[in-house]
Amino acid sequence: MQVTRKATISKAEFIENYLIANTPLITTEAIHNWDLFWSPDEWSRRFGQELVQVYDDLFNLIDVMPLSSFVRKFMGNQEGRKGTGPQPYVRWYTKMKDVDFVWADEVFAGISERWSLPSFLPDKNYLLPNSYDRSLDPAKDPFPAKGIFISGAGARTRLHQDPWGSDAVLCQLFGRKRVLLFSPAQDNTLVRNGVIVDIDHPEKSLFPEASNIKPTHEDVLEAGEVLFIPSGWHHHVASITDSISLTWNFVHLSTWDKFFRHITSSAGVESELPVLRYFAELK
Repeated sequence: MQVTRKATISKAEFIENYLIANTPLITTEAIHNWDLFWSPDEWSRRFGQELVQVYDDLFNLIDVMPLSSFVRKFMGNQEGRKGTGPQPYVRWYTKMKDVDFVWADEVFAGISERWSLPSFLPDKNYLLPNSYDRSLDPAKDPFPAKGIFISGAGARTRLHQDPWGSDAVLCQLFGRKRVLLFSPAQDNTLVRNGVIVDIDHPEKSLFPEASNIKPTHEDVLEAGEVLFIPSGWHHHVASITDSISLTWNFVHLSTWDKFFRHITSSAGVESELPVLRYFAELK
C-alpha cells in the first residue's frame, strides 16, 4: 500500500492525524519554493572541495573524501559501481555531539537562505532539539541528524529504526527513491536475536519465513516531495536513480509520551546519550 499523499496540509492536521497518530505521510508541494533542486554536478561545482562522510549501506563510516571525488567516482558512472560489497552513501551531517568530525555546518550555513521549514511542520514546542516557546527553523537551527544524503543509483540504506525515539522527514531534492515502511506492530517479524532482517538478503537461519515479510507501505519518493517517517517505524530506502535528499530528526512535545517511554526503556539508549545531551545543553 502506498503512503498517503497530500499536496498541502495544515500544522494542526499534521500534528493530530500524522504526528500523534504515528502515521507516515508524503507531501507533494511543501518544499516547491526551495532553491535547492540541484543536480549532483551542481552540488559538486559549489561544494566539491568540501569533505563528506561516506558510509556503507547502514551507518558504518568507511571513508572521508571531497564531494567532487565521490560524485565523479560513484554517480553517473556505472564503471565506478562495480565490485562486491555495499555501494557507498554520503550522509553529510551537521554537528550533533561534542566530537571532532567532518561536520557539514559550514555548507548548511551557505545554503540557509535557499530553504526553510516546510509549512506543515510545527515551528515550536520541541523536546529535541530543546525549545518550547521559541520558534525553530531547521534551515538555520541545529537539529539531530540534519544532513544531506547523496547516493548513486542502486545504493541503499538497509532496514533500521531511527534513534532517540524521534520522528524524521526526508526531503527529496534530486532523483527518485524507493521506500519500504514497516509499522511498529511488525517488529517481532523484523528483529531476531538483536539482528534486523536484511530485506534484500535475509539470513535464512534467523528469518526462514523472510519471503512473507511485507512492508506496511511501499512507495517511490519523487523530487520535490517530503516523506514523514514516524518514530518506531523500520524503513528501508534504495536509490532508483542518482539521488540527493535533505533530512533531519525531531521530537515534538505532542509526542512526549513516546519519547519518555523510549529513553526510560530502550536497552540501546545509552549510546544515544551524547546526542541527547548535546541538544539539551544548546541555548
